[in-house]
Amino acid sequence: MNTLSRYASGNFQKEIIVAANIDQVVITASWRMPLIKPGLIDRYICAATLENIQPVIVINKIDLCEDREELADTVEYYRESGYPLLCTSVVSGEGMEDLRAILIDRDSVFSGQSGTGKSSLINWLEPGLELRTAEVSDFNEKGKHTTTQAILFPWSFGGHLLDTPGIKTVNLHRSAISEIPRVFPGFAKLAPNCFFRDCTHTHEDDCAVLDAQEAGKIPLERYESYLRILESLE
Repeated sequence: MNTLSRYASGNFQKEIIVAANIDQVVITASWRMPLIKPGLIDRYICAATLENIQPVIVINKIDLCEDREELADTVEYYRESGYPLLCTSVVSGEGMEDLRAILIDRDSVFSGQSGTGKSSLINWLEPGLELRTAEVSDFNEKGKHTTTQAILFPWSFGGHLLDTPGIKTVNLHRSAISEIPRVFPGFAKLAPNCFFRDCTHTHEDDCAVLDAQEAGKIPLERYESYLRILESLE
């Protein structure tokens, strides 16, 4: 059984299971309102990969994107790392049929920052569900949670949706710190080439990840995100 969990704050980090026995987690971010947070995407990918759950990245509200080159630069690393990534808009319909196709005959959970449009995406795909949606505050660009309990819905086109309460942050368990060097986006193929089997990719000699970062193959922003995750688990 796989699980997608968050952990309560404090010394004991009590586990709160958000989803179980799912095929994929649809990590939903928005280009604007609220502004995309790649660091949060990184955390969701790590959490899913640790549980052998397929991460699917959806960049929603793409109709608000005025610079497609900036968008391409933002998502390129994830695509090159092998993650399915879709850009969607319920306003224009862009990417929505591709999203439907990736959900067919699979059990999926939508997760991500509040206000990114998860319920709107689901309602577009399956209007009969009529999930509640919430507007985003202009003050802080954070949406109010619109889901209060986990419910399993069958898609009319095959597969199931697990609709579960939104999570503002993904806080990995401290015990995951030894696995993050292996599961962080883009590191899986590099880590086996490090000289030290327990390489943390922070200071070691003959580190394939550090070499790739210095060669410009890993964006500095992603490497700094990796360091922030490690620091948060120490």
